[in-house]
Amino acid sequence: ALEQPQPGDVLVLTKPLGTGVLAFSQQIGRGHAEGLAAAQTAMATLNRGAAEAMLVAGATACTDVTGFGLFAHLMRMLRASGWAAQVFAESLPAFPGAIEALRLGVVPGAIERNREYVGDMIRVAPGVDEARVNLGFDAQTSGGLLIAVPPARLSDLHRQLAQRGVAGAVVGRIVPRTDVLIEVVATDAAAGSTPDTANAMNPPATPETHSPDCCADVFGSGSSTGTCHDGGRRGLGKIDDD
Repeated sequence: ALEQPQPGDVLVLTKPLGTGVLAFSQQIGRGHAEGLAAAQTAMATLNRGAAEAMLVAGATACTDVTGFGLFAHLMRMLRASGWAAQVFAESLPAFPGAIEALRLGVVPGAIERNREYVGDMIRVAPGVDEARVNLGFDAQTSGGLLIAVPPARLSDLHRQLAQRGVAGAVVGRIVPRTDVLIEVVATDAAAGSTPDTANAMNPPATPETHSPDCCADVFGSGSSTGTCHDGGRRGLGKIDDD
């Protein structure tokens, strides 16, 4: 059974981020075909294999990543633990086209709302790419699991994930709490080099999928708003933030 994360635990994410910004981009005529296809495959893939793998490997804690984005879901997990987390921005896996869109100033409204929700519980180190910070706030539909695991069990977790056709990217670590719950840094300084972002995180060839009608059509039509900083605020198709 899962308990609570402990200082030194490694944070592993099992699906890339960016479904929200990709949906938003599609609805304003800036769709990224490769990114949309990868996101749709990931959204249709269950987290069952990842959940089984973390239990076998001896993970200490876990949260799914959905409408509140990675940072807010991590914050909620940390509040109960008494610890904090350091997140490596350059290691956050992204679907193709997501980072590029964010760098062009295409920012869904959900990112702004999630920033407000996290508030002053997060600190971003100087020099961190703002697009990658926004990626951590991006609202996901059917996102992956964020798993805390002791370093000694990390190799086993990767092995268990691979056996089930699931990718996993190391995106941070649990640390003692100071004045914030989450500190975002560019890279893992303790590792002595830029982390391997292996962050294509290709989906398994035969993923275990949801039924066709279980997930929201985030690339469909409706009404919502977002911010495209080079084009102003616009009324756009509906985006399901959950």
